[in-house]
Amino acid sequence: MKVFSPAFNDGDVLPRPYTADGDDISPPIQWDGYPQDTEEFALIFHEIGGDKALHWGVYGIPKEVTFLPEGLPMRGVITDPVQVNQMENSFGKLGYTGPGVRNRSESREFLFTVYALNKALKLPAGESLQSLFESMERNIVDSAQMRVKYS
Repeated sequence: MKVFSPAFNDGDVLPRPYTADGDDISPPIQWDGYPQDTEEFALIFHEIGGDKALHWGVYGIPKEVTFLPEGLPMRGVITDPVQVNQMENSFGKLGYTGPGVRNRSESREFLFTVYALNKALKLPAGESLQSLFESMERNIVDSAQMRVKYS
């Protein structure tokens, strides 16, 4: 399984439009090469090290959807352009919040992880990260990661 973005590469600095210093919109994320028994996907975007803040959580992604377009709306349930649920992030918002300035001398790293699940979880919108991981625990059949930097 592989995760990638048409807007940046693994290991790149996250482009400004996807940061809190820019437009603070969710980036386009795509994946492929998942197992045949996949029924659903989930995506988590969080800081590595530091405070490990959750910046974005998307789940209930149907197996037919392998691309999240740029700029998903800030709400729990999205029906257009794709049907997915978003969780509350570490900043108290439903949806995406990009990295922002804390200490300009410190470069930080972040991880996009897409999980392939062999079961549709049927969780309501706004679930917590802990609840999502508890539900996914025995159903993850594959995952892929992409690392980005913010400085």
